[in-house]
Order: sequence, then C-alpha cells, then structure tokens
Amino acid sequence: FLGAIMSSRLKQTHTGEAAEKVTKGTPLTRGPCRALWIGTAGTINVTTTAGQALTNFPAKEGLMPVAVQSVEASGTADDIWALY
Repeated sequence: FLGAIMSSRLKQTHTGEAAEKVTKGTPLTRGPCRALWIGTAGTINVTTTAGQALTNFPAKEGLMPVAVQSVEASGTADDIWALY
C-alpha cells in the first residue's frame, strides 16, 4: 500500500530518481533533498539545507518534510529515504 502511494505521488526529477536510500554518515549522493521518508521511528541527527543542525530530533514513521543536506550516523531512526 505504502509503495503505491509513494509511487503515485513522487515525480521523477532531473536526476532521474525520486528517492534514494540514505546511508547514515555519508553525503547524500544526489545533493540536498526536499524531505525524508522514515521507515523505522526514532531520533535523527541532520543538517538542514539552511545549515541548522537538528540533534536527537524525534522522527515518526512516514514523511518528514524537512529539506536536509546530510544525515549523521548517530540517531535511532532507520530505513531512511531521501526524497527529491
């Protein structure tokens, strides 16, 4: 069900992909993203595109509409996807 919703709502961008799996602690391969999809709830440490560091930010399962440039290795949220 969730996959169908994401597929129907996400559009491909100029990079050719609408989403990529995030490897925490490594740079986003396609640059800053518009939002994150959280698969497993927990806390997240990110740097927003405005340069603000969010530390131990609570992340519920589902859409996190915050544009980020990096996802740090620490934090308990998992199965994170960058949405472009």
